[in-house]
Amino acid sequence: MDIMNFSKANCKNCYKCVRSCPVKAIRYSDNQAKIVPERCIYCGICIAVCPQNARHLKSDLEVVLEKIAGGQEVVALLAPSFAGFFDHHDGFITALRMLGFSRVLEVAHGADKVTETYRNLLETGDYPYAISTCCPSVNFLIRKYHPDMTKYLLPVVSPMIALAKAVKAEKPEVYTVFVGPCLAKKKESLEEEYQGEVDAVLTFEEIMPYLENQGVQVEHLLGSAPDVLATLSGRRYPLSGGIGEGLKDTLDREGYDVISTHGMDHVEQILMDLEQGDLDKVYIELSACHESCLNGPCIPEDCGSLYKRKQRMLHYVRRNPQGEDTLHLDKAVSLHHRHLAAEGYAWQPKEESIRQVLRNMGKTTKADELNCGACGYNSCRAKARSVLEGMSEIEMCMPYMRMKAETMNDMIFLHSPNLIFLLDRDLDIQQANPAAMRLFAPQGEALEGLPLRYIMEDEAFQEALKAGKTYCTQRIHDKNRDKVFLENLILLEDTHQVILIVSDITEEEKRRAELRAMKEETLKVAQDVINKQMRISQEIASLLGETTAETKMALNALKQVVVKEGE
Repeated sequence: MDIMNFSKANCKNCYKCVRSCPVKAIRYSDNQAKIVPERCIYCGICIAVCPQNARHLKSDLEVVLEKIAGGQEVVALLAPSFAGFFDHHDGFITALRMLGFSRVLEVAHGADKVTETYRNLLETGDYPYAISTCCPSVNFLIRKYHPDMTKYLLPVVSPMIALAKAVKAEKPEVYTVFVGPCLAKKKESLEEEYQGEVDAVLTFEEIMPYLENQGVQVEHLLGSAPDVLATLSGRRYPLSGGIGEGLKDTLDREGYDVISTHGMDHVEQILMDLEQGDLDKVYIELSACHESCLNGPCIPEDCGSLYKRKQRMLHYVRRNPQGEDTLHLDKAVSLHHRHLAAEGYAWQPKEESIRQVLRNMGKTTKADELNCGACGYNSCRAKARSVLEGMSEIEMCMPYMRMKAETMNDMIFLHSPNLIFLLDRDLDIQQANPAAMRLFAPQGEALEGLPLRYIMEDEAFQEALKAGKTYCTQRIHDKNRDKVFLENLILLEDTHQVILIVSDITEEEKRRAELRAMKEETLKVAQDVINKQMRISQEIASLLGETTAETKMALNALKQVVVKEGE
């Protein structure tokens, strides 16, 4: 199931999501970023860093509200980190009850059971390397990208699953809802082996806007405590190194060194060290998020700085009333879970294929491989491989696109028949193309730095710039060269530079003059023909008039003869 992706409307092709993704699980094609679920570890970093907020997250909120409205018993499994996000954390518990949750339980209870199971496993001596499995993103990372390391993952479920199992064992019909800052928990709850344990996952980012829309202000509510108080050990889980603190006696006794690290860069580094066998017997506590769960991708807005959250959490751990481990699991309920390697990405492109992509990007030598990372990939070779895998496009390479644009610009500048000048705001020449040099500096004289007025009239341009115009055109006749030029001046406001494009339209003007003369001659000939036709018509009319009169006279004479004969 696709629990998160990017919306099409808002993606602006900045590649920030690709750069931030630790496993490069984002495909970019047709100007759109898209998460590839098979590769994703659901850390949520890409969603958190998107400057356009172009994201779509699957939300269970409506389903949860429907279950509550339908009268079903709905239990909130509250992440231990919740206390770090609110000055009035017990007010948030009251808010959950106002939403309709019948009980609010701290996942710290599940953490206690996980700690107990870890302890039993570590005491067996079977693990030279032991990796905690509370962070689902780390689990996905190791299973998908470091499959040989899965044997060091402690075969135990996460605290969320542990608590859900306990609740379901007691009352199978209860609807369980995890509430926390973690996006990966949504994916974890949907894993086939955990089906039916956690029915829904809500993030703080989902719940808080709904509470605000309902007029619920957490800071103004009368506080309440969870239904059962958690232990100190379980509450430490959201803090970096907090899991190991609960195992300290066992780790010391079994001779384990303890390394706690957080943030994907550091997690990847320690996994590489493990793969190379650089570490001795060690217990490793890993978290994908920097400073662990207190810096999850779906935290509430305006919850303070990371260090403020950490201080709130420390105060909660130290000062709030603590309970005992009262979570009882049926003996038939097992928290053991073997984390198996997922289907990997073993395909390796041929070296020649990589080199061909590099050549297509204009990288023919090692020096051309800048490894700038602007495209989102750490090296040009990684970028080339992603192109072959269909995960990215060549056009994402910024140096390549710049080179392509500059090459096109250079071709136009160098080979244009038009005269092109690059000027400053004072109309001093900064650069001139070869066509301009051939006309104005045939002997190779330097034009750079000369005022434009030294080679052509610039009064109209000066006036245009003073008037704030960004475009000016004029036609001039250069009597010295007997040429006619069309001059177009363009102001580049962003760079405060001016482009002058001068077109030699002498031949066009000659053709225009010839055409004009031809038209005038044609009109003259036409007028002469008309005049001649008028003259001929008049002559014909005159002749017709004379013959008509003579005919009339003849007919009248004939008439008189006939009349006289009749008498």
